[in-house]
Amino acid sequence: MKAIVTGIKSYIRFLYQEDSSSASHNFDAFAPLQTQEQVLQASRFNGNTGNYFIGEGAVEAIGREKAHFVDFGQLHWKTKQQEYLNHINNHYDCFVFVTANLLRSDYAASAEAELLSRINIPIVVLGIGCQRITDIENGALSTTQAFIEALKQKEHHIFTRGHATADYLLSQGLRNVWPTGCPSLFFRPKNVLSAIEKLKHVDWKSPLQMSFSGYLGTDISSIRDIKLFQNRKQNSSYVLQDEQLFYNFKFDAKQSDIVYDDTTGILSRCSFQESQQIADIKMRIFFNTHQWRALMSSNDAAFGKRFHGVVSGLQAGTPGLMIAVDDRMREMLNQFSLPYIDIKEWDSSDDKHHIISKTIKSYNFDAFSEKYQIAEESFRTRLKSIGLG
Repeated sequence: MKAIVTGIKSYIRFLYQEDSSSASHNFDAFAPLQTQEQVLQASRFNGNTGNYFIGEGAVEAIGREKAHFVDFGQLHWKTKQQEYLNHINNHYDCFVFVTANLLRSDYAASAEAELLSRINIPIVVLGIGCQRITDIENGALSTTQAFIEALKQKEHHIFTRGHATADYLLSQGLRNVWPTGCPSLFFRPKNVLSAIEKLKHVDWKSPLQMSFSGYLGTDISSIRDIKLFQNRKQNSSYVLQDEQLFYNFKFDAKQSDIVYDDTTGILSRCSFQESQQIADIKMRIFFNTHQWRALMSSNDAAFGKRFHGVVSGLQAGTPGLMIAVDDRMREMLNQFSLPYIDIKEWDSSDDKHHIISKTIKSYNFDAFSEKYQIAEESFRTRLKSIGLG
């Protein structure tokens, strides 16, 4: 079985084989990143550094020896050439599209639909989800109808982030749709189980070495979240994902200035709203998931509003708790019954440590363990049934 893979990228090209007919450029995570220009360029490579966990989880689940990756833009362009299209359709057994919250009213997915319409081998979609449940309820997903119609015309196997997305796609006439969850949660499953079990023993008011995630820049609530843990240890950190691209998080440096090394982290001063309030927090960013997990493994706990900001810790065996800020997160968290605090409850509470304590005390750890192991087995069994994994 050979699979042509595109969409969300894994963190480094060496995790997969590159299609021999493709001349696409792949960012090499072992290349030194130092200047602000290089850091921003690397950040744009996958749109959000948390996405590297999706790409990594997908490639590992498929099987490295079976996955041949081509950048989506390159593949979309090259398959307009009949010779290359024939190569794809004749040389590979299936086409794997790794995605995330693609179903959304503000995104047409027209390029994706056009590419799928040219492919004549079975199509596997991994990790697809809906950005907002209200888009489904209000019938606002006509923007992605061309993508769905393209899938209908092919043999397809669709792995969704949760039940809401699966139910919607089934209602649109698609077949072979399974709510399996985000592929990143099946990477290092023993560590994930261990991390959730450890959560019951975390004393959140004690001195902890912590890793935070959120939306520093335009959102000052992330600063309030960090300040809640006044006893945090001095080497606690905040890990950026796309704040430097979209949330007015700035490096106080010229484009050519050295602002980063992959061991120490961010070297330059940073500017964001109310930055002086958390001047003790070490700012980090990772373009290599192994380095990210290495940091997380040295922490006592992870906390924040980013799904993969906390999942990075779970993969390293570090307990973590999320604040679910939108439907996208809720669908992924509910799929596994992972512990979380809803943003509405969090924002309305005057005693946030009580909310944390209540959430953990009421959480059914045994039910999670059972559900997670069943979900992992189902995910891998589904993949094996179509020759992957």
